[in-house]
Amino acid sequence: MLQKFRGVKRGALDMVNIDPLQTGGKLTPEAKDALLQWGDGYSVCDFCRGALDEIKTPPIYDFIHEALPEFLGVEHVRITNGAREGMFAVMHALAQKDGLIVLDGNAHYSSLIAAERAGLDVKTVPNSDHPDYRINPDDYTKAFEEVKKDTGKPPMLALLTYPDGNYGNIVDAKRVSKICQEYNVPLLLNGAYAVGRMLISAKDIGADFIVGSGHKSMASSGPIGVLGVRDGYKDVIFRKSERFEEKEVEMLGCTARGATIMTMMASFPSVVERVKRWDEEVRKAQWFSSQL
Repeated sequence: MLQKFRGVKRGALDMVNIDPLQTGGKLTPEAKDALLQWGDGYSVCDFCRGALDEIKTPPIYDFIHEALPEFLGVEHVRITNGAREGMFAVMHALAQKDGLIVLDGNAHYSSLIAAERAGLDVKTVPNSDHPDYRINPDDYTKAFEEVKKDTGKPPMLALLTYPDGNYGNIVDAKRVSKICQEYNVPLLLNGAYAVGRMLISAKDIGADFIVGSGHKSMASSGPIGVLGVRDGYKDVIFRKSERFEEKEVEMLGCTARGATIMTMMASFPSVVERVKRWDEEVRKAQWFSSQL
């Protein structure tokens, strides 16, 4: 039995990965070095005195409280074990009895499972179907009105996938945000395929929350993600445990650590530079696919 696990190797190492959805997760040379140096299970935990984001050496504190908030356009950031964990943390923290959220018809399955796990009902904003599968931002208004008619109140949260992983549609997120503000509904932006690939700011868009995927889009060894929270929701999303005063409940006390966060930090300077070349990278991918 144990023979199956000895010398396990990844197949097809002589192949080149050209999938645009996956190239964002390829490690930088610096991250590969960090992977070797910080691969031991307790490599980061040994520096922790109770809260991952408070570790000064290595400079995790600066990364979480200074670099990432600026990068994401938010006031507060935490590392998660993936984008879906960030979405669930927001949903669970905001959850109300008979709660309901509105999300787009191109939402990743993990968005729906996160809502289900949080005990929430969902209402879907339909896409335009074949061939474009586009989301009309104004259909969020229709969905909100239908929810109000059925329940007597607007939804507790709206979610927008930006962009979606199947069709690559980039919805007018600012328009969705404006609609959410009119109905006083907080907006969660699922940027699993945006954060680390393209310039994006929750503040500029008007989103209250934003999640990203480190192993999909930030050249990190996963699973790892980021969760950005605007002012006004910090104490709700990052509430502290009544039993362990340094631990945040929605983070289950601690999240991604070791090689995951260290590779994210090592790749971060390169990620910051590459998002500036988003248009160039899109042109390259389109040219390559047209030649195929």
